[in-house]
Amino acid sequence: VGVDAALFSCVLLVADGPVSSLVVGYMLLVAVSGYWARTGPVWWAAGLSLLSYGLLWAEASARRPQLAGSLDRHLVFATAVLVLAGVVSRYVARTRALARLLRTRP
Repeated sequence: VGVDAALFSCVLLVADGPVSSLVVGYMLLVAVSGYWARTGPVWWAAGLSLLSYGLLWAEASARRPQLAGSLDRHLVFATAVLVLAGVVSRYVARTRALARLLRTRP
């Protein structure tokens, strides 16, 4: 997950940074991390996505202010990533609980 976030951030550095429509890829990274059927990778992917996005925002603010975007845009994105991580994490936990229940049934 870490390498994926780093490589994706490199792609966004070449593109329009934090105002690019490609930032939705961070959400895809969080959603796909649920396939490991563990909640840890989901939150790890969410944390790395937010860290990478924050670094992109800092770079854009320092070197390319026209691409920095407004604060509310970034807060909405961060909130959406956290909500998505919470939803995916909850579904992973429920799926694991259901699998445990089905294994114990006669």
